[in-house]
Amino acid sequence: IDVNKIIRQISSIMIDSKCYDKVELSALSLSSAEKNALLNLLDNNLLINKTVQLGVGISERTTEFLYFIFDEFRDFCIARELIIRDEENGDKNYSLFFDTINYMSQNTLAPLEGILKYGYYHFKKIAKVELCKKILNAYGKSNIQQANFTHRYDRERTYYFDDFGLSLIYMDGRTLQDYEHEYVYNSLRTSKRSNIQIFFFLLNNEIVNEEPNLCQYLDIVLNETDEQILSSLVYELVEEEKYFRNTPKLIDTFYKRINITYSNSSQISENIKKMLILIFSYEPLEWYQTKSGEPIEFDDLLYDALISAIKCKELKKAVQELKDYRNSTVDSIDDIMALISGIYGKK
Repeated sequence: IDVNKIIRQISSIMIDSKCYDKVELSALSLSSAEKNALLNLLDNNLLINKTVQLGVGISERTTEFLYFIFDEFRDFCIARELIIRDEENGDKNYSLFFDTINYMSQNTLAPLEGILKYGYYHFKKIAKVELCKKILNAYGKSNIQQANFTHRYDRERTYYFDDFGLSLIYMDGRTLQDYEHEYVYNSLRTSKRSNIQIFFFLLNNEIVNEEPNLCQYLDIVLNETDEQILSSLVYELVEEEKYFRNTPKLIDTFYKRINITYSNSSQISENIKKMLILIFSYEPLEWYQTKSGEPIEFDDLLYDALISAIKCKELKKAVQELKDYRNSTVDSIDDIMALISGIYGKK
């Protein structure tokens, strides 16, 4: 029996019936031999069949249904079938795909999130820029993930970004396209929540040597002509938790991550050092030492490279002054901090 053909049939029936949780076995129009072969193949890996009792009294009967075991696999199969149909029909606008997700959105149907992810991935891979932008514009700021979260029986949060558009952009680890870079940039400038989530996502990648990493965040911040993104980040990092007692500041979480990488390799990446310099130039009282008590070394070449790359005049000046005081003849870290605090205290 052709399992792939059966999977496509099931997906097709779900699309046509707009029912995405199960399919009647009889709807596949299988011969007795094909049905027996299919049931023999079902080992609870991909599909499962259940016999359900319907009706009461003289209308009582039983019907066999097929279900996808994993929601993610169901979403993939439906997305694939929608895309195949549109491509076989030569529909460059992928009308069936977008009509289906619009219907799912209007009726808050669970497969929507997964189908959008697979669709976005496909359109990005084949360079359908306008279709990717269409998805981001229509669904990027929606609450699709939160709605799906409330429908899950185990209530397990399975997404990192609150912004669904960011989840789409960062799901494959590939280089950002221009339209994605614009989306990320706007998110950094307009949402403190997105700013801090992007920062920690890229920081985690930096620590485990994966792409994209903090280089992407630095590229955006250094090319800004104002301090809006950096000031928003620093505010979120050093702000005391307002609603929960005994909750550490996010900058303490940042330091903890640094300690982990330092203890594992006895060094800190250049990108992390650059971020620390930017943070300390804006919030000097946060000057940090590693857990061992050894101060992090920032050489002049690193300062100079950072200063040269900064477009914002105020930030450039702040980093230059931080460098000058770190290179001063003052012996005590405490004295240095007192000096810096006196100068930057009005920030």
